[in-house]
Amino acid sequence: LAFCPSLISLNISHCPSLTRVRQDALTHLTHLYALTLENNPRLSQLEPSSLPTSLHTLDLSSNSLSTLSPYSLPSSLSSLQLHSNPWACTCSLSWLPKTIIPRLLDSTLLPMRRLHCSSPQELRDQDALNIDFSHCDDDGASAQTEQHQQLVFLLTLVFVVLVLVLVLV
Repeated sequence: LAFCPSLISLNISHCPSLTRVRQDALTHLTHLYALTLENNPRLSQLEPSSLPTSLHTLDLSSNSLSTLSPYSLPSSLSSLQLHSNPWACTCSLSWLPKTIIPRLLDSTLLPMRRLHCSSPQELRDQDALNIDFSHCDDDGASAQTEQHQQLVFLLTLVFVVLVLVLVLV
């Protein structure tokens, strides 16, 4: 692909050994308009900044994607297909229905609306666009995780103070 900088459409489908798209893998294709990465049964990772900023149409359907970084998708997208992936509807995916989906919902075909959760178990088979992610913060982390980190810090601090008191006494 290094010798095809003017490529405007690329289809990488039905590749059983493709597991991830690495950072900067396709960014040199500055004229790429449409990319189809579908039906790759082991494709589970699309690294941030792996796609060109010229991309308008992206099909990531029928892979093994369970999560996706907000930095994996270029802002130039006008059409996006994500259906038939085993989505983990956790806080790490909370940005998707809040940012990308509303912008593309009207310009993308119907399958975009069929993003079904595979996990956690209590959300299995539910539409990811209808999940309440209000307990997640804007960074895709759970507010409970932040509270947990604060508690660990506080307990560590108390432990250090106790050790110092014992050493000095």
